[in-house]
Amino acid sequence: MPEENTTRSNYEELTAPKHPVLRLVIIVAVSIVSVETILMFVFNRMSRQLMLWEDILDGILLTVLVSPVLYLYLFRPMSKYIVALSEAQGLLQRQHDILEEEVRLRTAELVEQNEYLTKLLQELQEAEEKYHNLVDRLPSITYTLSLEGEGKLMFVSPQIEQIGYAVKEWLETPDLIHERMHPEDRDHVSQALKRSRETGEPFSCDYRLFTRANEVRWFHDEATVVCDRVGKMSYLQGIMLDVTEKKSMEAELVERRKLVDQQVARRTEQLERRV
Repeated sequence: MPEENTTRSNYEELTAPKHPVLRLVIIVAVSIVSVETILMFVFNRMSRQLMLWEDILDGILLTVLVSPVLYLYLFRPMSKYIVALSEAQGLLQRQHDILEEEVRLRTAELVEQNEYLTKLLQELQEAEEKYHNLVDRLPSITYTLSLEGEGKLMFVSPQIEQIGYAVKEWLETPDLIHERMHPEDRDHVSQALKRSRETGEPFSCDYRLFTRANEVRWFHDEATVVCDRVGKMSYLQGIMLDVTEKKSMEAELVERRKLVDQQVARRTEQLERRV
């Protein structure tokens, strides 16, 4: 870059306006003498050898007299114009070189950023693929629920299809989970969700859902509130576990306990009567 500027400066000095102006003055002077001489020849003065030298002297004298006028009114303004034009061309070339260098540097920077972003995007896609593979293998149902408005499912894992509805149906029908929830569980689930939305506390609740075949399934639902960069609560990220067998065992245990209590009460009553 410095060598190019030095070469260009030397070139501008060698082609400065003073050289073409001087050449132009000489050319005009020679032209005037030549034209006058030719005219003299045309007017039958070829036989008069002495008059030829006189004509040459007259041409030289005329050139000397005309040259200052030409210089003041033609060559000097032209010289200033040539100088200004040369300076403008030099400035334009320097600006062009600066812009080219800035474009080159910016292009290199953008290429580097593009490579970095491409690498990040690839790593993100790989991480997302691993996450989805892990989620798909879990027996539980994972979901993301927006806290804006009444709340809408943003994501739900394929395990939700065990209830009989496709993932697309759950995502496109916000009220589906409310419709399939047991009427006795709707109030306390709504209260727990409202409390998490207002306070940011984790959501935890047990409720029943009806499958498409109207079978009752118990689920234990736990979720945490996720905030954005400014601290605003954005969505719930949770997990649903099918605890139908556990609830059945608990109900069976309660029934057996009642049965045992009844048997104990009857046995106690019989013993008291014997006494």
